[in-house]
Amino acid sequence: MAMADVVKNADKKTLFGRDKGQIAYAKFLEALKATLHSMVLDGVISESTPSDIVVNNLDYKLRDFASAYPNWMDAYSFAAKFLDGDCRDAIATVERLRSMP
Repeated sequence: MAMADVVKNADKKTLFGRDKGQIAYAKFLEALKATLHSMVLDGVISESTPSDIVVNNLDYKLRDFASAYPNWMDAYSFAAKFLDGDCRDAIATVERLRSMP
């Protein structure tokens, strides 16, 4: 749902001028960090798994999820842009989130 919110709130402002897209992206990063922790706990990845492999595993899991739940087109379009476009940004983001306590 966090990915869909990023797409939905892109280029929008609150009544007081706060950037809704930035708020949604921050929530996405929190959800991604929790997802990475869950992937470790579930045995999908380990703490020592290289970040490029983590991004690939995340992409495969999202594709499986999209097959089962095809209704979230906004979320999947964001995931495609985040994971498939230039993977270097996704890898850097995953590395940063994995290094944070």
